Amino acid sequence: MKLVDLEIPFSGAIRTAGENFLILLKEKNGNRSLPISISGRRGNGLMARMLFGNSHLPVTMVDIMKSFLDQLEVRLDRIEILNVENGVFTCTVYAVTKEGKELVMSPCYAPDALILVNTYKCRFCIDEKLLQAQYIRHLENGYAMNIRSMSVELLEIALKDAISKENFEIASDLRDEIKKRKQQ
Repeated sequence: MKLVDLEIPFSGAIRTAGENFLILLKEKNGNRSLPISISGRRGNGLMARMLFGNSHLPVTMVDIMKSFLDQLEVRLDRIEILNVENGVFTCTVYAVTKEGKELVMSPCYAPDALILVNTYKCRFCIDEKLLQAQYIRHLENGYAMNIRSMSVELLEIALKDAISKENFEIASDLRDEIKKRKQQ
């Protein structure tokens, strides 16, 4: 498995029509972007941490966890994105003890992973094949992304856009995907 490093650029955060954020992760040594949707509360927390750092914010569970792990001399080594299903990214967190023992924690959802990466400044990566299947394609007059990487909220926004542009074939596909997810 070939891992590709990602970064969280502050400029890559976009608030969607609802309360959620769409974070465009960037390939570190490339030009691909990976969209991740996170809730407004967590998105606001991540944006505050990116703007002000950790010292200007109230203590959170992540801060308590970091303090606890620092005292135990455990460091976060990396976080890997494992899977994307219905717009939900799952990750695995890898930590290393002072004795060199690797600890593996899974699953971790992408919003938590983004906050951990920002707090611990650890490596954030994805398998090359998964990135290839999920990244946003830049087209001449817009963007294209894999429907599996989109949340229901983003699908609903895309549906409204397709209807307004009278692209009924795409609208039909989006409607069917939304209906299928809501029945699950």
